[in-house]
Amino acid sequence: MNLKIHKKDGLVEIFTKSTRILIDQGKNLDENEVILRSNLESEYEFESVNAMFHSGYKTDYMVMTQGFLTGVPIYSGKLSSEISAASGMYKAKKPVEFAGFYEDGKAILVGDMTITPYLVDDQQHNGYMLMIESSGKIVCYSGDFGANGRTDFYDAVAKVTKKVDILMCGDSMIADYDTNLITEGDVQAQATKIMAETEGAVFIMQSVTDFDRANTMFFAARNNKISYVEDLYMATIATGAVVMPCPSLFVKAYLRNGYGEDHFRYQLFKNMDRILLSDIYNQKVAINIQPSMKKFVKSLSLKMNLKNSMIINALPEESIASEKTMEFLQFAKTKGLNSVTLRTSGHAGAKALQVLITKTNPKKIVPISDKNLRWLRREHPTTLVLSEDEIYC
Repeated sequence: MNLKIHKKDGLVEIFTKSTRILIDQGKNLDENEVILRSNLESEYEFESVNAMFHSGYKTDYMVMTQGFLTGVPIYSGKLSSEISAASGMYKAKKPVEFAGFYEDGKAILVGDMTITPYLVDDQQHNGYMLMIESSGKIVCYSGDFGANGRTDFYDAVAKVTKKVDILMCGDSMIADYDTNLITEGDVQAQATKIMAETEGAVFIMQSVTDFDRANTMFFAARNNKISYVEDLYMATIATGAVVMPCPSLFVKAYLRNGYGEDHFRYQLFKNMDRILLSDIYNQKVAINIQPSMKKFVKSLSLKMNLKNSMIINALPEESIASEKTMEFLQFAKTKGLNSVTLRTSGHAGAKALQVLITKTNPKKIVPISDKNLRWLRREHPTTLVLSEDEIYC
């Protein structure tokens, strides 16, 4: 097997003389951005790509797939298709079509390769580590797994029974030391306390598809006997993905835009357990918002006293301190809203990665990002640690 990392487009390419597959690594794309096939034809041999494998669900993976992999069989966890279908319903876009779905530990045959997915801890309950075997060689693609969520990391790693030739590590997993060892359970306890001590509404900023975090905040709200309120997009995703709190007796959807009754999004809203903005003004709730909602917060400030309210910033690493997030929080502060950062990492840290390395006992380690080379070479001096440029030229 040969390997190549396409850093520019966030893809891992694995190929033999007769078979070629792509594995997502993902790239930070706006959800409306499209990668055009014409921009990539010079780099990829499209006619020879036999399949693509998603290690988990992220908007950028789906955008990339829709942009240039027309006709290529795509495999993923079943939940990815449900999220894609729900997102497509909200955006009036055709969802991604999948050739098949993973079953934990069940092999998928593509040409002369055998790909075995193993369910691991991630924020969407839909992350997989992939074992790729061909001609007696084994490559383990770790994916973007975590170790602090509700899926037991050690149970997942215990499923791996084979030693591997190459371990490919995710981009954001390694640090010189574990700076954040708290779990989702710890976050839930802290959120419960914050909600109890906050007199007014509690606004929660989090990734729409961070299902672990959504459950954490839902249970914190339930512990305080207040409603958990989702904007229509999040509520639509939740309805399609049953591992996330969806509109019901204790969960309500809200509509922040003035759609007419004949608009398809209003029809979605009308068929959900919902709450009107006028009811939000007059009761304590835990309500999801996004950094793009300046206009919404401004309108709320005209109807309710936000000085007694609080924002919980529970966004992922790449967004929690972004310019857009900081700009929004500064704006919210002018309206009387203070904020607190409360989260745990969605990525496995050094301790968890050491467990995976010990279990797989790789001959070679290839970090997806060169920034992790120094750490790996220091911690594993007897193992060959290669940069992405060294594995294939």
